[in-house]
Amino acid sequence: MTAPRRRPTDAPGLLGAAAAAVLALTLNIQPNLDVGGLPIRLSLSDIAAVLLFPLAVVFALRQRGRLLRRSSFYWLLPAGAACLVMTYGLAAGLERSATPGGWALAKYAGWYALLYYALVGAVLAGADPEKVPAVFIRVFTLALALLTLAFIALSAVGILWPGIYTPRFSGLSANPNAFGFALICGVILTVLCGETIPAGRRWFAGGELLTGLLCAGALFTRSVAALAGLLLVAAMVLLWRRQPYALFRISLAALGFYALPDASNRTLAHFFPDLLKRIGGFDVGDKLMAIVGGKADGLSYLYQLSLGSRLEANAKAISLWLEHPVFGIGLGRFLQEARASDPSAAMQIHMTPLWLLTEFGMVGLAVFTCLFAGLGIFLYRGWKGFGPGNPRRAKLMLAGLTILAVWAVMSLAHELMYQRVGWFILGLCAGVAMAPRSKDTTQQDPLNRP
Repeated sequence: MTAPRRRPTDAPGLLGAAAAAVLALTLNIQPNLDVGGLPIRLSLSDIAAVLLFPLAVVFALRQRGRLLRRSSFYWLLPAGAACLVMTYGLAAGLERSATPGGWALAKYAGWYALLYYALVGAVLAGADPEKVPAVFIRVFTLALALLTLAFIALSAVGILWPGIYTPRFSGLSANPNAFGFALICGVILTVLCGETIPAGRRWFAGGELLTGLLCAGALFTRSVAALAGLLLVAAMVLLWRRQPYALFRISLAALGFYALPDASNRTLAHFFPDLLKRIGGFDVGDKLMAIVGGKADGLSYLYQLSLGSRLEANAKAISLWLEHPVFGIGLGRFLQEARASDPSAAMQIHMTPLWLLTEFGMVGLAVFTCLFAGLGIFLYRGWKGFGPGNPRRAKLMLAGLTILAVWAVMSLAHELMYQRVGWFILGLCAGVAMAPRSKDTTQQDPLNRP
């Protein structure tokens, strides 16, 4: 008797899915390090991404034909132009500075790290466009849900969450606005893509509760931008899905989770006053009060987080841009100029378009606008190209478009371009869009049809 033939394994798909799971687990763990006297926020996923470099190179070589297709130039050419803008901005900033700034060097190196995250997402998705996104969405949303539950449990018994300005929810770092954006990405992926994952209805059993939990996590960040992002997601999901009752149930679940820690903490503190203490912290109202008090009246510790500080930083940025309107003042110059006039000034401009305009000028703003517009066109064509014939990929393209829109809105209040989560997910979407619909690698994808 002949031995039964062993079923071949899809090694690239398994490797890609495992790598996506590792990145999903580490993307939101961001310790702060001191680099050149300045606090620089890294991510544990940076270590994972470096270790994945050989695998990414192999996958990229295997998929080089798809990566260089005609449709790829929607984002390849603007990305190359953005690299030139970054390099010129760094050179201009160093030329106008007495000493090179560690902040500028970190931002410059970080730009190439972001491009690498996008490439890793694209090549991993290209290895298996069905399995890799499914594994990433499951692990990513589960990790966010567990972090939110941990925050609720600790807050309920009066234990402050690790980070600055607790109990403001900031993942495992001190960047609640960025973590709010990651939670909103989880909401979008759950709502738009959860049911399209193989066995997704079983995995996302109680999906509305999961979505409500992630929405509550975004509310726990006390971020005005995250709240605006959630409202935009609700409007867009209502437009795409037309399920107002589901949206109502998710909203009730989110409000229930949001009220749970405070209600539990009040109850326990009432019955056990000697064992538990009431949790404190600031919220959106404290930020608005800081506008009135400014740096006086005991509110100086909130001033850099207040709207008044942001408006002051933005006004300073506009005045600096007017000195060099075409090519900008140079990368990292805003921080040096602001600190020279006021040591307590905000470290960055709280608006991504204004930051690009100030440090890279009108040329830089135009280049980055073209880059993100090209990504939007790329995802839109993928959404329309896949259509009802391939709903899994079509909904992932729609999720990418929604994330891009929310990212743009939140960036009007913060400098969020350097968030790794968004770049990796958009790269994942791009890889799925460029991959063939079947194992037949000669099959043309809908983005390249004449």
